[in-house]
Amino acid sequence: MKKSLIMGILPFFVLIIAGSQAGLALETIPAITLNINGTFAMSDFNRIGTAIAFNVPFALKAVTSVQIQGAPPGTTFGVEFNATANGCPERLLKYNGHCYPTEPQPGAYTFSARLMQENGHAWNARPIVLSGPGGDCTISGRIVVTFTRIIDLPPLRLIKVLAPATGSVYAAGQAVAIAWSSSEAVGASVKIRLVPQVEPQAAQVIAASTANDGAFSWTPATGFPGQVWIEVLSIDGKVTGKSGLFSIQPQ
Repeated sequence: MKKSLIMGILPFFVLIIAGSQAGLALETIPAITLNINGTFAMSDFNRIGTAIAFNVPFALKAVTSVQIQGAPPGTTFGVEFNATANGCPERLLKYNGHCYPTEPQPGAYTFSARLMQENGHAWNARPIVLSGPGGDCTISGRIVVTFTRIIDLPPLRLIKVLAPATGSVYAAGQAVAIAWSSSEAVGASVKIRLVPQVEPQAAQVIAASTANDGAFSWTPATGFPGQVWIEVLSIDGKVTGKSGLFSIQPQ
């Protein structure tokens, strides 16, 4: 169970030739060249060549370029990355304070800020056979790993109020359906206020805390002069969504 959990959370463990450079590129660190010369077993996930130590100074995206001759048709190569100062046994990565085994998988590798926070900045890279027909084979060449800095953006926090509709008219004692949508990062609860256009500082708290499920019904006891709007806020008050102007008339 733990093994399947970590594969769903951590970045891919092995790079193959087709890497992606998604993210906002800012700057790079020196590339790593893994020279490979000798006779090696071409079986799946067999390590070849010598590991090279390197430091990860910031969040990175890594891409490989494979230039190897002599391998049988169908052989694919990649790079295995290991954190060398995370306190875990070799080839294990730390998540939430625990060491988990990972399996080589195809795809691009991202050194995220979260990954480095738990596993440190000291890593090594080692060439590996991802797949092959088996048997020993004499190969020569190199795998070059290039790194591009990326930005770890915080989760988007957004609230959009969908109802009441702009221009709608309600009467005191009539239920007002409040609806909104929000990103998951807003949190499990929100705050709701009614704001008079003529005196915004006299905003009325409708709900100090209610479930962030996108719906709330409120029945005003009185009418309000002029027009009003609904605000749905994150509990910390840093994210706000507003409805259009509408009216609540006295009975």
